[in-house]
Amino acid sequence: MTTDASGLAPVSFDRLSNLFLELQSYQSPSELHGLLCGQYCAGQRPAHGAWLATAAEHMAVTQTLDAAAKAVLLQLYDDTLGKLQSEDYSFQPLLPDDDEALGQRTQALGQWCQGFLGGYGLSGRSEADLSEEVASILTDFASIAQVQFDDLDDSEASEKDFLEVSEYLRMATLMLFGESEGSSEAEAGQSTGSLH
Repeated sequence: MTTDASGLAPVSFDRLSNLFLELQSYQSPSELHGLLCGQYCAGQRPAHGAWLATAAEHMAVTQTLDAAAKAVLLQLYDDTLGKLQSEDYSFQPLLPDDDEALGQRTQALGQWCQGFLGGYGLSGRSEADLSEEVASILTDFASIAQVQFDDLDDSEASEKDFLEVSEYLRMATLMLFGESEGSSEAEAGQSTGSLH
């Protein structure tokens, strides 16, 4: 098992799922991760308190999050940002393990895309502000979010298709994040360059 810079194991799908169950949330852990990634890829960096409120709202949790729940959610926040910023391209959408049924993994992939689009939409960016490439990727994500998983078989061809789509999601997310980081740095350079 690998650890992050804090010495803790990264938040896995199973660990986040267990938190959802402990909090009696029947929402999707993949969708929550997608929501966070969408915010990051739109250039947003919510404060920890705002992220915890967004996560609790997504999870439809009525009770106050305890310290352990907050720790897992804040670690997810930090792990995700660290993976997106990493030069080793180690980012992965948070999905069930490969030993789970293909239908369950495909459903989670669609939920991740749905969350991503919601998180990206929180930025308030208009379609007119998007490059053609970004708009195309968001359209692809919207199509993936509509995937039908009931009729999937666990064939080799279906597994290959799933792997190709999940790899596309991974690389497209890294590209969107890189573009948002580049535009944020350019905007910061312009604003500091104009000060006298």
